[in-house]
Amino acid sequence: MGLDLRVQGYKTDNTKIGSYSGFGNFRESWAKHLGFNLKEMDGFGGEKKWTNEPIQAFFNHSDCEGEISVEDCKEILIQAEKDQPLLTDEQSKYSMPILINFCKASIKNNKALEFC
Repeated sequence: MGLDLRVQGYKTDNTKIGSYSGFGNFRESWAKHLGFNLKEMDGFGGEKKWTNEPIQAFFNHSDCEGEISVEDCKEILIQAEKDQPLLTDEQSKYSMPILINFCKASIKNNKALEFC
């Protein structure tokens, strides 16, 4: 069982961004790269409130449901493409290209990125 991404109108064979724990590891790794500890944040076991952390729409989002808007996908895509070569752990190498592909699909189809 794991987390799949979907964009209405976009078809691909690889929709699984990772297991739930793998996706969590991916977000933690990326957050650390961006200069904050996800485990310190409200909603992730910590008490620190979200203020100006980068791409909050991605990090402060449910890991099992809901959607991210096209506008937020544009911001996420910019940061993801910038950081992809710098994240070298195995989970990031697996998850980041999938996230990038789905953000591009969201923008191209003008449809939200769905977590399911």
